Amino acid sequence: MKLKIVKYIDIPGLGKRIRTDREALGYTRKQAGEKLGVTRSFLAHVENERTCPTIAMLKKIENLYMQDYIPKSLLDFLDDVTTLQNSAIIKETTHQGVTE
Repeated sequence: MKLKIVKYIDIPGLGKRIRTDREALGYTRKQAGEKLGVTRSFLAHVENERTCPTIAMLKKIENLYMQDYIPKSLLDFLDDVTTLQNSAIIKETTHQGVTE
């Protein structure tokens, strides 16, 4: 049994910073979207802060734009939460006699 946990990140001003960095690199939304595996429209929504990217998507953007958008303290916290959740799932499935 696997539990998919989607984490979204909402940092005020993040979209504007992403747009500024994209433009500084000379990428159009279409070009950046193709490199990230998303549509131009999705990227526009992120840049205009109408949608929040997942942490996984934000990491892709960080890698492409060579920037750090996610505070390390937040990443460490989320890693700890994921570890605790995974530990609880393993204990629960073991207790029920279910194995993968």
